[in-house]
Amino acid sequence: MAAEGLTYRVTGGWLRDLAAADIPKEDECGRTVDLHALRHTFGTHLSKNGVPPRTAQAALRHSSLDLTMNVYTDPELLDVAGAMEALPMLPVEAPRKGEAMDTAAGGV
Repeated sequence: MAAEGLTYRVTGGWLRDLAAADIPKEDECGRTVDLHALRHTFGTHLSKNGVPPRTAQAALRHSSLDLTMNVYTDPELLDVAGAMEALPMLPVEAPRKGEAMDTAAGGV
């Protein structure tokens, strides 16, 4: 199938769905409903809710993980602080003077 035929079908279906749901394509302030923006929102929500990146890539039907994670996921909406807080606490004791730290036993 030609790409332009697919684009027409998706766009046409989208506009029919808006009409059936009684959602105007443009509101009184001139803002338009944008299918592409909804895809960005969908990608960000997948990531924000802990969906593995490869699964999000499949859900968005992207050919590359880079596209999913760097274009369709808004890092400003992700809870980076919460992710840092979820990490376990690590010991921060400094070795005593003259002692070497045993890294094989789990030392830092």
